[in-house]
Amino acid sequence: MKKIAFASVMLLFVTLAFGQTQPEKLQGSVNGRVYFDGTAFFKDKTHLGSGATISDIRLGVSGKYENFSGKIDIGFAKKGISLKDVFIQYNFQKSSYARIGHFAEPFGLDYMESSGNIRFINAGCVTEAFAPGRKLGLEYIGWSKNFWYAGGIFGDTHFDQRLDYKGNDGYAITGRGVYNPYQNEGQILHIGAALSFRTPDATKDGDDERSVSYGANLGSMVNSTKFVNATVSDVNNTFKVAGEFIGAVGKFSLQGEYFYVQANRKNDLKKYKAWGTYGQIGFLAIGDAYEYATSWARLELPKPGSLELAARYSCLDLNDEDADILGGQQQQLTVGCNYYWKKFIRLRLNYNYAHLDKHALNGKENFNFISARIQVFIN
Repeated sequence: MKKIAFASVMLLFVTLAFGQTQPEKLQGSVNGRVYFDGTAFFKDKTHLGSGATISDIRLGVSGKYENFSGKIDIGFAKKGISLKDVFIQYNFQKSSYARIGHFAEPFGLDYMESSGNIRFINAGCVTEAFAPGRKLGLEYIGWSKNFWYAGGIFGDTHFDQRLDYKGNDGYAITGRGVYNPYQNEGQILHIGAALSFRTPDATKDGDDERSVSYGANLGSMVNSTKFVNATVSDVNNTFKVAGEFIGAVGKFSLQGEYFYVQANRKNDLKKYKAWGTYGQIGFLAIGDAYEYATSWARLELPKPGSLELAARYSCLDLNDEDADILGGQQQQLTVGCNYYWKKFIRLRLNYNYAHLDKHALNGKENFNFISARIQVFIN
C-alpha cells in the first residue's frame, strides 16, 4: 500500500508538471480537504468518552486530456494511508461518460454524495449499514433533461484487500435511476430507485464460508463502535433495493430514502431480511432558494454565506426473528445547523438522540451527544 500511495503522489506531481508544459493537451489540478471533529457525549447508560479528532485528510489530483479524464484521491485518516477514488474516465459527450477503476457503486442518494455535501456531519445509520462502499468496477453514467441513470459491474473485494482468500472473488451488478421533472430554483422534485445484486467474497476458509455483515455506529467520528450489527453466514447472494425522494419549495427541502436487504442462504437456511429508512427536512434561514444539480442528481450546495437548519429521523432494523438473527434496531433523531462560511470552509453543529433496542450490543439504551465539525477544502 505504501508503494501504491508513493506512486500516486509521484503521478500527481508529474501530471501537474506536464500540464504546465503542455497546457493545450493536458489539464491538471490538485484538491484536498481536512475535517476537524469534536464530540461531547452525555452521561448515559454506557458512558462514552468525549474528545476531538481529525477525521479525514485527503489529497488528490484530477487530470483531463481530450475526452479522457481521471482522478486519484488518497486518504490520510486514523487508519493510515488508503486509496479512495482512483479511476480513468472517457467522456462520450457533456451528458454521459464511462469509467473504470475504484469508486462508489451507484446505490442510494446520501451515499453517492460527498461527505462534504450532505446536510449533517455524517450520513445516517441506514446509509452506513447498507451502502456497498467503494469497489473496483466498470460503470456508465448519463443524464438528460428529466432523467439520470447509472449502472455498472463491480468486484466485491476492496482495492487494498489481501488476495490470500480461498475461492473466487464476489461480484455485484448495481444500477440507479432518477426521474426529476422539476429542477427550477425553489421548485424541485426528484424520485429515484436503485438495485444491487451481489455475491460475497470467499474467505480465508474457502468458498463455503461466505458471509455478510450489516451494522452502524452512532454517527460520531470520535467513537466508531457499532452498537447494532448483524452477521449472516452461509450466504449465496444478496439483493438490495432502495427508493429515494427529494422535494424543495423555496427555502424548504425534503429528502428521504428507504432500503430493503435480503440475503439468500445455503443449506436450507432461511433468508435474512433487514430494512431501514430516513427522512429529513432543511430550511435556509439565510440564503437563496434551493437549487438542483442535474449532472449529479442531487441538491446543489447552498451558496457561501448561507445558514441552514436541518433535522433527520432514521430507523434501522437488523432484527429477523424468522432467520434467528437479531442484530438490533436503532432509531435516531439528528438536529443540525450548517454555516457555509466561505466557498471552501463549512461549519457544522449536530445534536443526536439515539434509541437502541434490547438486541443491541449492550442491550436497550439511549445515547445523547453533540458533535461539531470544521470542513476545509482545497480546490
